[in-house]
Parts: sequence; structure tokens; C-alpha cells
Amino acid sequence: MTDKKPYNNKIYLMEVYIEYVIIDNLIIDLIILFITAKILKLKIKKRIIFLSAIIGTAFAVVMPLISINFYLLTLLKLIVGFLMIIILKSYANFLEMTATFLVLIMVTFMLGGVCYSILSLSGGVVHPQNLIIFGFESPISIFLLIICFFVFLFLKILNFIQHKTAITTYIYKIKISINNKEFELNALLDTANELFDENNRPVIVLSQNYYKKIVNSTNLKPTEYLQVHSVTTLANLIAFEVDSLEIMDKNIKKMPAKFAVSQVSFENYDCLLNKAIFY
Repeated sequence: MTDKKPYNNKIYLMEVYIEYVIIDNLIIDLIILFITAKILKLKIKKRIIFLSAIIGTAFAVVMPLISINFYLLTLLKLIVGFLMIIILKSYANFLEMTATFLVLIMVTFMLGGVCYSILSLSGGVVHPQNLIIFGFESPISIFLLIICFFVFLFLKILNFIQHKTAITTYIYKIKISINNKEFELNALLDTANELFDENNRPVIVLSQNYYKKIVNSTNLKPTEYLQVHSVTTLANLIAFEVDSLEIMDKNIKKMPAKFAVSQVSFENYDCLLNKAIFY
């Protein structure tokens, strides 16, 4: 598609690749909508997001053919943007819809700045009125996707580090004694652990794999079971008593202490501490 557009008091004869327009705008609209949904924690089906992006893309395809002034074109863009967020979901009220629209506009400006930076660094030219790209031979959305991928990867790594740091903050070194043998464990303070035995003593939940280690070293045999109720199930966990338990970081010692064996193994720690053990 060929078109003439004035820029810096000059007339440019430009060749617009329609497939680039479709690819760029579809991918960029999808990114904008996904980020908007992520920020507002909206649960939206992917096909609905795709449909909304198609509407934005359709407008972008016909936009270079529209010869109207800047203000009317801006109003038309806002109307299309509002239509895109209306399609996304049913809103509880007008305030929620407006908030979604404002976030969409904010994300659009943010990505627009990124796109403009990519073009400037790559020697491209942008028409200030219709955001038409001159002299750029590849879809800009490809570069934007690469940037988004690295940002996504960075956030995943950051989230993993924060998760590991949070776990480390609540891990304590404990020492238990069974049949004159001592074991040192990494114990995670689990505020959701509210298990108590029949004598109202707090119960510590031991990892399945560490229980096997204790059994192999002490020939410990299960002598009792502890009933654990959840919303959907009832489980009987192997329970046993240790001669003593010491929380080494806090200089807390309990004699004796009750453990229950989990049906699963833990990865970064050996047992789940009951918060009542500190009292």
C-alpha cells in the first residue's frame, strides 16, 4: 500500500507493508491488554483478549487512510480503546470500567515510549500525527517481544530470589534427640500449622524423607497415629515423640516434643514448626 504523508514540510512517498501493520499492532495490543489484566489482576479468557486486540488492530489498519485533524483522530483512538476494554469483561460499575481504561492508556503510553526509543535507535522515523513508521524494514513488535521476554525472565528470576529469601527468613536450625541419637534439621516456621496432640502439645510435621533417615538410624517404629482433618480429607499421620527438641537459633528447649510424619517430602527444609512451640 502506497501513501503520501507530509512530515517536516516535506511530502514522503511511503510504502506501507500491510502485513507489518497487522503483525505490529496485533502483538502490541495483546501485550498492552495482558499487562493491563496483570496489573488489575483480571481473570480474562485469552480468546477474549485476542478479540479485543483484533479490534485495535483493525483500527490501526484503516487509520493511515483517514484524513482528519489531530484532535478528532485522538478522540477516535480513545473511543476504540474504550471499546477494547468493554469487550474484555462485565464490569461491576462505571468506576471499575474507567479504572481499567485509565490503566490501558497508561500502559499504552509506556509501550509507545519503548517503541519510539527502538525506532530512534534503529534510524526509523515516526509521523507525529498517525504514528506511521518510515524507513523501518522489520516489524517493531518483534523487538518489543524480545524485550518483553527478557523483562518476563527477569521478573521470574526476581520472584524466585524473593521467594527463597522469604523462606530463608523463617528457617530455624533445630536439634532433636531420639534414643540417644541426635539429628540437626532445617525447620520452617509454618504459621498455618495448628496441629496439637491429645495433651494439647504443639505438633511438628516432619518430611517423609527425613523420617526414613531417622528410622534407618534408630530403628524407630510407629507407635501411634494422629488424625488430621482438612476441608476434603481425613488422614492418619504416623506420630512419635522425641526425647528433646532444641531450637538452636532461639535457645529454646522442649522435653519431650511430638512429631507427625507428612505424607510428602519437603525440598528446602526438613520439617514444619508449629508457632506454639515458641511459647
